[in-house]
Amino acid sequence: MNNRNAAVDAVAKQWQEKYPSKIKLLGTAENVGITRGLIALTSAASHPYFLFLERDFYLIEPQLCVFEELQAGVDLVKANAAQVVRYRHKWKAGRPNWAYRFFAGHEIDAFRAWQPNLGCNVHYWLEDPVGDFPQYFWKCGSDPEMLCSDSFYCNWTNNPQLWSIEWWNREYVNGSFKESIRLDPFDNLESWFNWEPNAWNERGFTVAQGYGLFKHRDLGNIVHV
Repeated sequence: MNNRNAAVDAVAKQWQEKYPSKIKLLGTAENVGITRGLIALTSAASHPYFLFLERDFYLIEPQLCVFEELQAGVDLVKANAAQVVRYRHKWKAGRPNWAYRFFAGHEIDAFRAWQPNLGCNVHYWLEDPVGDFPQYFWKCGSDPEMLCSDSFYCNWTNNPQLWSIEWWNREYVNGSFKESIRLDPFDNLESWFNWEPNAWNERGFTVAQGYGLFKHRDLGNIVHV
């Protein structure tokens, strides 16, 4: 928790008491930013896979779907069939959904406009992305279904996603963050990923998307990790 204080701890305490063996609170009194927060969380994690979830996303699927979708994502990452699995809900993505505002009704422009890595976001409103754009999507998992795209057409996003901590450390914490030449990953992580040369788009990573689990509710764009 950035800007951790007594008021925040008072809210969190009820969940610590309810799940004493499940919840560990980390935080600093100052705002250290999302990148340092993520590194602190992944460094303290006790499992090899990490679900990145900001506080303005809400779980809207029942328990069985949650387990099925998360297990499907872990299986893809474990098999190296995908490096990142997104979990924003396909049909109830919430607001704002900028890709929809930009490209609904002329989806091909998402792949050809100024930022082609936004292309895979047409997944959120098209019934059959693979059928419509087989050159950009392929099926990479079933039961539940998962669709994959190359990172050149599928941007890094701070939306809910799952990945391997080993991959995160190898590619970024011990790698690309230290090699930044133009932008600072500790200043604005999302901008760094999408605009720093060779940070994400050209890396050839695979991004998977399923039906998703979480709906976005904008709470003033305040980020706590």
